[in-house]
Amino acid sequence: LTNKFVYLNSVELEEKIELFNTNLSKAMKYFHKNDIEKQLNISIYIRNQITEFLPQVPLLVTLRNPGMRERHWETIIKEIKAAPITMIKTLPNRSLPTSPKGVNLTSLSDAIPGSVLNGE
Repeated sequence: LTNKFVYLNSVELEEKIELFNTNLSKAMKYFHKNDIEKQLNISIYIRNQITEFLPQVPLLVTLRNPGMRERHWETIIKEIKAAPITMIKTLPNRSLPTSPKGVNLTSLSDAIPGSVLNGE
């Protein structure tokens, strides 16, 4: 992702990934059928990157849910034992965390216990 987390539209992300997967599959079939090896290898590489990224999508959708409130972020931070974060306003009645020094927001999925993600 090249944009900041605060601007991530999770619904659009899901839709684009689904569309991209569909188009990539069609392209891969075409490349395979027509024995276009170089493009097929590139498309396999891209598909592998997407496959690696796909498990992160549900987490991104959850974290960008309009229902996420400051108390939810506080619970997540408490559960993963991260440094306190400051909330920034993004839209009326919505807040998101800013990344504290030393905390990489792209690796939250590895740090958040399953119980938090599953609502237990």
